[in-house]
Amino acid sequence: GASHIVFSTPEAATARRTKQNVGIGIQINPEDNGIRVMAVFPKSPADEVGLRPGDLITKADGKEVRTAPDLAGEKDSTVELTVIREDKELKFKVTRKTYSNVRPEEISWFDKETAVIKIYTFDTSYDRANVEKIMKEAASAKRLIVDLRNNPGGAVVNMLHFMGLVMPPGTSAGTFLSRRDVDRYVADTGGSPTDWEKIAKQSRTAIKAAKNSKLEPFQGKIAVLVNGA
Repeated sequence: GASHIVFSTPEAATARRTKQNVGIGIQINPEDNGIRVMAVFPKSPADEVGLRPGDLITKADGKEVRTAPDLAGEKDSTVELTVIREDKELKFKVTRKTYSNVRPEEISWFDKETAVIKIYTFDTSYDRANVEKIMKEAASAKRLIVDLRNNPGGAVVNMLHFMGLVMPPGTSAGTFLSRRDVDRYVADTGGSPTDWEKIAKQSRTAIKAAKNSKLEPFQGKIAVLVNGA
C-alpha cells in the first residue's frame, strides 16, 4: 500500500549515510553504445586520471559496458577503460578507491549581470550554509540561472530552504499529500482516494517557501535548467 519504495543494497545505504563510495567516481547515463559520463566527482579516481563529463565509456577491460554494474569492482582493483572523446578513442587505467560523493554547490558567472548556480542534490549533502553564501554572492546579479540538471531530488525541507532564497516567505508551492490526508478525506466526504485536487484543498500540509536566513529572496529574473534526470 506504499506510494513510494526504493530498495537499496547495504553498500548503497552506507554510501548515502557516510557520503562515500567505492569505485571510479562518476555519475553516468547509460546509452545504446556505452555509458556516458555526466559528471566526475572531485578528487575521485576518475578525476585524477582525467575523465571528463561528455566522455563515452564503451569498454571496461575489453568488455562492452551498458550499465553501472559493468564498471563496479573491489576497492584497489584496476580497470582499463576505452573511452570515446570527440571522435577519438582513448584508454584510461583507473584504480577503484573510496571517494567522497559530495559535490558542493557552485556559482559561476555567464556575464557580469548573470549568475549561474549549480545545485547537485537536495539530499543529505545539501549544504545550507554554502547555498546561502553563493546566493549572497549572486544577489548583485540581474539574472540568475539555477542549474538543477541531474539533481535527483532529496529532502523536502532542503527544497523549502532554497525556495526561501528565491521566493518571498510563505509563497505556496503546492501540497504534500500523505496517506493520512487521503484517509481523512475519504472518511469525511466518502469521496475517491484518487481525487487529488479535492484532497489537496482539504489537506493541512501545504508547502510554502521558508524563511530560513537573513537573506532577502533574489530580486532579479530567474531561469531554471532541468533535464530528464
